[in-house]
Amino acid sequence: MKNVLIALFSGILLFACDAPQHVSSTNQAFLYNKNIGRLHPQFNIYHRSETESQLDFLLDASEFQYMKRGNDSTLRSSIKVSITLHSKLNTTDILDSISTNLSDVSEGKNDKYLHGEMKFKATYPNSYYLEVNVSDQNRHSNYRSFLLVDKTDHSNRQNFLLLSDDGREYFGNDIAATDKVQILCNTNQTHFIVKYYKGRVHLPGPPFSLKYQAPVFNSRPDSIYSLTIPGGTGVSFRKHGMYLIQADSSKSGGITLLRFYDGFPEVTNADLLVNSLRYITNKDEFEKLHESKDKKAAVDKYWLELAGNEDRARELISKYYNRVQDANRYFTSYTEGWRTDRGMLYLVFGPPDAVYKTGTGETWEYGMKHYANTLSFIFVHQSNPLSDNDYQLRRDPQYKTPWYKTVEAWRQGKVYAE
Repeated sequence: MKNVLIALFSGILLFACDAPQHVSSTNQAFLYNKNIGRLHPQFNIYHRSETESQLDFLLDASEFQYMKRGNDSTLRSSIKVSITLHSKLNTTDILDSISTNLSDVSEGKNDKYLHGEMKFKATYPNSYYLEVNVSDQNRHSNYRSFLLVDKTDHSNRQNFLLLSDDGREYFGNDIAATDKVQILCNTNQTHFIVKYYKGRVHLPGPPFSLKYQAPVFNSRPDSIYSLTIPGGTGVSFRKHGMYLIQADSSKSGGITLLRFYDGFPEVTNADLLVNSLRYITNKDEFEKLHESKDKKAAVDKYWLELAGNEDRARELISKYYNRVQDANRYFTSYTEGWRTDRGMLYLVFGPPDAVYKTGTGETWEYGMKHYANTLSFIFVHQSNPLSDNDYQLRRDPQYKTPWYKTVEAWRQGKVYAE
């Protein structure tokens, strides 16, 4: 476990001078593959006022290279964070550009996170894209990504911040039953409307099925109540489901808190072990697993029969359920990440070799670009009051052969794209 102590850096602000590049031409496969790149920062965007917003970042100190410099025997990191604001994707215009330099002293294991913020100019009612670069200058490694700055109204999630009862900022919306959450809004109000939704449970149809109709999200909450949270006070949300916190109930926007199950996003229960196998099991196998009195033992037996020996079975189990956990981290929206279209493909095919983002969605590619056998999937972003991470796959009959081929590889004890 990382030390919960967070070091706060305000940094020295400088004008960035890196040459701009077209946004959507950048392969961002590292976003969904923890084995690509050495840096895995986390970000929040918060609108401070009518004209100013900020990027909050969280950096894992264990990913830094610490070095001695000159006669100084102290081990130090050297990190540069740069941001460039663009009016839209596929443009080289620069509306604002700022960077900050960070230096941290090694504490042995460096078992901590570094937290900081960078302010930039952005006005309502507009949307922008923020180019973010994080560079470990000792190791010469770099992280580069693009974040949507949604300043189209005063009610969406970027007008809120979530803090723990001891003041630590949440990077992500999933909370535990024991958490006490402070909710900060840029209007400085302490009274909120809470719309509670029970968990929406469904599995997507296969990628080749044109008969599959994605469920239409029902925005009608299961209950509504008011909540007052005085400054510096935290509140717990114990019931499983989703909580849309709104400053103005006449608007559709707000910030969503997620309570799927204890231990989320990890694989922590036998039901999840079974349910997530639906993509590679046939109907009879799945029903038999579900009806087992000891589901954990039944799942172990299932994998052992596929693999043929215990060592291979352990390897397959590790790969498959690590993908379940990663899908939960990357693709969770109003349902668990492994249950989404992107999660389904991620479990079966693994992390894509290329990810290209646009203003309306993203494209995944498996294989070498421009090669005839390269497999491409297009996901379209969906408008959803509970999540800005809701994407649907454009299904196509051409996916039928590669889908069944890849599923069969799992069933023969193999992993696609090893």
